[in-house]
Amino acid sequence: MPLERWIGFGLVWTALVLLTVDLLANARRTRRAGRAADAASDIERAWTGATSLPK
Repeated sequence: MPLERWIGFGLVWTALVLLTVDLLANARRTRRAGRAADAASDIERAWTGATSLPK
C-alpha cells in the first residue's frame, strides 16, 4: 500500500480514537455532575424537612 494511504489510514483511526475518548470523558463528566445535583437536592430536602421539592 502506498505511503499516502497509510497516512490517511492513520489519520482516520487517530480521529476515531480522539472522538471516542472525548465522548467517554463528556459522558463521565455529565454523569458526575448529575450525581452532584442529586446529592445537593438530597441535602436541601434534609435541611428543610421536605419529602420532595416542588418542580
